[in-house]
Amino acid sequence: MPGAHSDTIEAVSGGHMQTNYLRHFIAVAEKGTISAAAASCFITPQGLSRSISALESELGCPLFEKSYKGMALTEFGRVLLPEAHAIVAAEKRMIELSNLVRDAGESGATQEITLFLNNIAFDAALMSPLLESFEDAFSNARYYQFDNEGVTRSLLERDKSDGMAIGLVTLFSVNHDENALMLEELSSHGYEYYAYLESYDEVLVSVDSPLAEKSLLTRSDILTQPIVSSDGDIYQVCEKVFGSDAIHMVTSDSSFRFRMVESNEAITFVPAFYRLTYHVSPRTVVIPMRNPYFLEVGFVGKPEVFSNPYVKRVINQLIRFYAQYAGLPYISLVPSQITTIPDALRQVDVSEDRLRVLADNHGLGKDERQVFPYLARGMSTRDIANEFSVPTAAVKSRAYSIYNKLGIHSQKELMRLARG
Repeated sequence: MPGAHSDTIEAVSGGHMQTNYLRHFIAVAEKGTISAAAASCFITPQGLSRSISALESELGCPLFEKSYKGMALTEFGRVLLPEAHAIVAAEKRMIELSNLVRDAGESGATQEITLFLNNIAFDAALMSPLLESFEDAFSNARYYQFDNEGVTRSLLERDKSDGMAIGLVTLFSVNHDENALMLEELSSHGYEYYAYLESYDEVLVSVDSPLAEKSLLTRSDILTQPIVSSDGDIYQVCEKVFGSDAIHMVTSDSSFRFRMVESNEAITFVPAFYRLTYHVSPRTVVIPMRNPYFLEVGFVGKPEVFSNPYVKRVINQLIRFYAQYAGLPYISLVPSQITTIPDALRQVDVSEDRLRVLADNHGLGKDERQVFPYLARGMSTRDIANEFSVPTAAVKSRAYSIYNKLGIHSQKELMRLARG
């Protein structure tokens, strides 16, 4: 089938697919099973299976067949494997060359730092003085954009001689297993994670859309319209929440995505904190979702990086920037030992009777009631997890369930509600 083989190679080399799909394909080919490949890629087996399915759908041919030994390459898969290796190696080489070119053009650098930014975390950083502050504090500051998997891989592949590095990742509430796998892998290599910002996604629709007159959108409302999604982590979230059939297009071009919404060809999703700087077109409107999925932005780095006085200064500048928006419902700062949180956002005294009434009136379950008083008093999810010796992801899951039942979106709103 030489014609089909050449079509497969042309589709791969055309540059339309995500490189991560190819990395996942290579991992399954090398490891022989989905579970082993998923562990090596720091994602869940379900997530990796979806990635392989998306790649097969994009190429229009099966790449694996199940056997008693595991996953075996099909004839198409054997043709694709060397091409996939070449593309992944070329991407890595391009990053290395970019570093060399940048190094050659800079002399006398005394403080260097590299930031690996998740796409959404990058947007959150752009809205603040973060990048400018890093450039002021360090004579050589570099930035690279990836999805969470790319940030993790970039950090783990670094050598000590490469200098300081920080990752910014975005954790979605619906990705508990993927988040836990990623953070556990980073922790096993000496990295620490500190959240600093919580928000949630909203829906961007055309003023001509039948949804434009609604003040709150349900999942059923959203499924009546075609969805255009950005690629990477948010695509996986959309697929998990709304199903792959609801997503009509995936693109990395945000301006094209917004133009599709303006012309009423599709709807899309944007983090609520975009309201801070994103000027909504008069042809579009942003509408909250009922029971939205939440997102958390945080730093990943080695302890010695977080103890660097320049890094401390920059991070606290970031926190002070977002603290000025503390009155907004869609921005919530997350206290941690690397940030200086304004006193107004720290722990507060609330009545036990009031907490009991709130829990009873909103039907909180046993597990939710266990963490509810701590959340209402402003304790961080990390500290609550340490208190009960459970994973932080488990506490976050209970927290989001509480917020949904109370009709709120953040711990800050819960603290206000608890104070009456």
